[in-house]
Amino acid sequence: MSFCTRAKKSLLLDLGSDRLKILEIIEENKILQVKDFLIKKLQQPLLKNGGLDFNKSLRLLKFLLDRKRFSVKNIDLIVSGSNVITKILTLPTVKTEELKELIFWEIKCLDFSKVDWVIDYEVLSVSEDQTRVLVVLSHKKLLVEQINLLERAGIKVNNVKVAPLIMNNLLSPELKRDNLAIIDIGAQECELSILNKGQFDFRRVFYVGGEDFTSEIKKRLELTTREAEKIKQSGDFDLAVIAKTLEKLIKKISFSIHYWEQRGESVDQILLTGGTSKLKGLQQILAQRLGIKVDFLLGLSQVEFSSTDYSLHFLKTKLPYLSLLLAAASQEYNLN
Repeated sequence: MSFCTRAKKSLLLDLGSDRLKILEIIEENKILQVKDFLIKKLQQPLLKNGGLDFNKSLRLLKFLLDRKRFSVKNIDLIVSGSNVITKILTLPTVKTEELKELIFWEIKCLDFSKVDWVIDYEVLSVSEDQTRVLVVLSHKKLLVEQINLLERAGIKVNNVKVAPLIMNNLLSPELKRDNLAIIDIGAQECELSILNKGQFDFRRVFYVGGEDFTSEIKKRLELTTREAEKIKQSGDFDLAVIAKTLEKLIKKISFSIHYWEQRGESVDQILLTGGTSKLKGLQQILAQRLGIKVDFLLGLSQVEFSSTDYSLHFLKTKLPYLSLLLAAASQEYNLN
């Protein structure tokens, strides 16, 4: 008789504005192992103005899948950023089967009628009289486009996971005791989420990202876009060069955190992730200006990487791009 547990495999996709990320995970005995991953820098955005460049995306995706040849053909799709709206509702405590109907009625009363949305939710807390629910609305048109894209590329979509509902899977049990601001800084947007003792409590998305820093370096140093991007990635520039954009980003982060803290709570720590989180000086300046400890969200304790395949330096460089995919994988196998 064999007591061996069969390993489970998952493939996850995060289609960002400037990078396409794919992660293949193997789960065995409650441990996630990274089998393979791909991070493709895009020369031009595939997602823009709420839509998808379908034909261009299809050609690129087919090319990457043919080259990489992942062993799994079913995928979990991750959705985040400004294409997602969150709303925390306080509702009367009702039976489970009645809750969904009540949520849809409440959302219908709000001004979301101009766009079709896909609605998901998570119960945050339940008392005798009240139930707090996190409701997440995803842009239906874009979601359908991405699913059709993957199916045309020969991949079936198993699940769609939205960032606000998987954020707490990024946290260790120790971190779930604190109030945390997780700041995901991408190419075009910055997504700030506050988790109160491991539970989602607040979210803001604002339009400042890596492309703004590249543009400022390009303008100030009179470089091409390619040269400016290379300088930004290397950190070989004086902070005064990006002072204007850096100040704009810090002000928006500061305002959002202070707005949330008006309820009498305080943020214990800021965790940075996303491709722009490693920007020169950002960690130190945020800590200095806000008086809050700032660290990087590098990954999950349950994830194993082969030391022979990936160096520590390589992982520290790449993990900020994979954080949402790792969180989704952790949720998939109920590891956190």
